[in-house]
Amino acid sequence: MSAIIIVDAVVSTESGTEVNRRARRNGIVPVVVYSGGEEEQYILVDHNKIIYELEVEAFHSALVQLKVDGELQRAILRDVLLSRKA
Repeated sequence: MSAIIIVDAVVSTESGTEVNRRARRNGIVPVVVYSGGEEEQYILVDHNKIIYELEVEAFHSALVQLKVDGELQRAILRDVLLSRKA
């Protein structure tokens, strides 16, 4: 039986480049969740927690539980974009 991975997240009320940059400066990672037939959802997760999970190989193929505002929703990691340091 595989471990259940739960990631705490907060809904982002805004989207856009400047909002994402501001979040990253504060140690928060912007995430976009796509769902079949529904509108995409913009959420924010803690940088340290998500980096720790990304180091675990099983995380990349596991069914992840996103805890968004107290509600659990399932997600599968499809793509990760890491920004380059200049």
